[in-house]
Amino acid sequence: MHIFIRVDSSVEIGYGHVMRCLTLSEELKKQGAKVTFITRNHKGNLNNLIISKKFNLEVISNKIFFYDSLSFYDRWLTTTEDVDAKETIKKIANNQIDWLIVDHYSLGVTWENKIRNFVSKIMVIDDLANRKHNCDLLFDQTYNRKKSEPPPIN
Repeated sequence: MHIFIRVDSSVEIGYGHVMRCLTLSEELKKQGAKVTFITRNHKGNLNNLIISKKFNLEVISNKIFFYDSLSFYDRWLTTTEDVDAKETIKKIANNQIDWLIVDHYSLGVTWENKIRNFVSKIMVIDDLANRKHNCDLLFDQTYNRKKSEPPPIN
């Protein structure tokens, strides 16, 4: 099984998304999966940690795209979902991917719709519940969230 993980880390974003994806990846590797991370080259990233854990790593350059016109979480991405999807597709296009795991507050249904034809299944890790997704599995680790709760506003 080949699994790709789209996640970022930086001094601005933090490290929690990558750390939980590394924990998940360790377990997937024990089950025989090949895991490849796709990350942007943000300042203060954990890319060297990913490599030290013996995972494959594909790096997307960190070209800033009209930063002032981007929303709060898109600023963490430093580009739009459309641009990131195109750059991600370049990294995955020649691979047979069983699962693509996405752990990123800046990526949602727009990005997932563009990626959908290049992967078998999409899993999204999302604890904000503030955007729509096109995924096969949605994981929200928020303790005791009630279906009736409104999503947080940022």
